[in-house]
Amino acid sequence: MPVGVAVDRLYLNETTLMRPLLKPAAAAILVAIFAPVQLAAQQPVATTRPAERVKKKETVKVTPWLAVEAELDNNVFLLTPARKDAVDNPSAADVASGRFAGMESASDVIAQARGGVGLEFDGLGGRALTLSPALQYDFYTRNNERSNLTASVALAQALARGMRTKLDVAYTPSYFRKNYLLDATDVNGDGRIAPEERRYAPADYSAMDFELAHRLRLKKSRKRSPLGADLNLGAGYYTRSYDAPFAARDLSGPTFRATLDLASGNRLELSGDYSLELLSGDEAQTVLILDEADAGTDLNGNGTVTDPEVRTVQLVDRSRREHELTFGARLGVARRTDLRFAYGLRLRDYLSDLPLDLAHRARRDTRHELRGELSTRVARGTRFTTGARYAKQTANRLVDSDQTDEAADYSRLRAFAGLRVEF
Repeated sequence: MPVGVAVDRLYLNETTLMRPLLKPAAAAILVAIFAPVQLAAQQPVATTRPAERVKKKETVKVTPWLAVEAELDNNVFLLTPARKDAVDNPSAADVASGRFAGMESASDVIAQARGGVGLEFDGLGGRALTLSPALQYDFYTRNNERSNLTASVALAQALARGMRTKLDVAYTPSYFRKNYLLDATDVNGDGRIAPEERRYAPADYSAMDFELAHRLRLKKSRKRSPLGADLNLGAGYYTRSYDAPFAARDLSGPTFRATLDLASGNRLELSGDYSLELLSGDEAQTVLILDEADAGTDLNGNGTVTDPEVRTVQLVDRSRREHELTFGARLGVARRTDLRFAYGLRLRDYLSDLPLDLAHRARRDTRHELRGELSTRVARGTRFTTGARYAKQTANRLVDSDQTDEAADYSRLRAFAGLRVEF
């Protein structure tokens, strides 16, 4: 169902501004992760005799944690069924063009390891100030080029009346998206670009995400009235910067989020979440393979408008506006076991008005997603979780065929199981 939010189109150019900040920001994250542990190790050893020691109140609470998870993903690169088959059984033309180089399998088993530490201090008004640095590594067992590392840090300050302010920062230095069309050459001069005459290259990008959020307690849960309600409001900034030769695909822009949480005791929790992303990119000259019948114009200058698969260079704008609405619930089915499920709807509207940008002009992607999860506390500080996610996206575009390899119509099933331990 469409989400009725009218937002004026934004023309942003923050990507160029953010690039010089990525490496310093990444260094700051890593310093935040490892500095607290190093400082703790450098604390001086007490020299007073046992009888002279005075027991002091603990001012820092340290909670290390580690989580491991295995996930089976049947559509890693978000491909149509035909493209999935082509990845697993590439043709000679696909091999010659490098279309699926580094894309070893459409499905994969991902081993994920996450670790971090929670450091709780006395903050404003004596309330908890928590610093939570973490690292996450995703290892793709088949598509090794896709393996990636993410560093993150969260800083949260508890406030009066159940309020809280939190800053989240995450940075991924390198992520292999897939291969995209780089160029094409009409070797035999027939005016048509055959599959083996195309050249593809890997698209790798770095990404950084900031969010500042504030929690308001609308209603406190009490014994006589167990229903509690919290409202979380957040605003942030996202930037994605591609390596050469695909810098024209860079996207960046502000993000917004609102979440309403309802809880009735310890047995039932309900939540509704709405997020908005306003991501902009520069209009850029891009090599496209288009059918003249779809373009409605003579692209190769031979006096006809019926030639298929013609190489042309046109302006492309990948700017988009994205709405996502998610409803979730947690049910305590046993003393140590929780059942969670959620439904999400995402609407992605592309903002291009360029006449020959047929892959993006007047385009809307609609994605539905269902999630289910069972979580059990198997021991103190140890929790086992298993579940599955299913997503299906359809794209409403001017033409069905897409020579740019953008994610369009696809379905994706992921099943996972993992263990988290707090020490």
